[in-house]
Amino acid sequence: MRGRTGSGYCFLRPAAGANLGVAVHADGEFFDYLAENPSMTLLAYSPLLKGIYASREKRLAYYNWPLFDTPDSAARLERLEVVGKRLGIDGNTLVLAWMLHREPAIIPVVGGSRFNHFRENFAALDVRLDRETMDYLEGRSTSA
Repeated sequence: MRGRTGSGYCFLRPAAGANLGVAVHADGEFFDYLAENPSMTLLAYSPLLKGIYASREKRLAYYNWPLFDTPDSAARLERLEVVGKRLGIDGNTLVLAWMLHREPAIIPVVGGSRFNHFRENFAALDVRLDRETMDYLEGRSTSA
């Protein structure tokens, strides 16, 4: 873990070799470390990537979208859309709910430029995701 200045974490994974500057996207090694140290919790900053889960337009306008525009991201976004429609919530709310249901513990660090962004963020606290849905979102299952 030495040498890491910060860790981002979001539903999408950056492309292999993506230059995230001084930040490092939390990965398997990071989660192994957290599992071995259960008193630690990941504070995931920028989990919504400027709100890109709300629409394709937001994704294309996001300055770092090329770092995340991969076949893996396309598949994950498709699963996110399926579950979001079933639950009647938007992608941003679902991503935060997914993060809150993950293990080891993750606390998303969120912000917003408008009050309705905070309302949407807080709505994630009321979303319940069962194991089957979590497995589907993670790509470990083919049915939501």
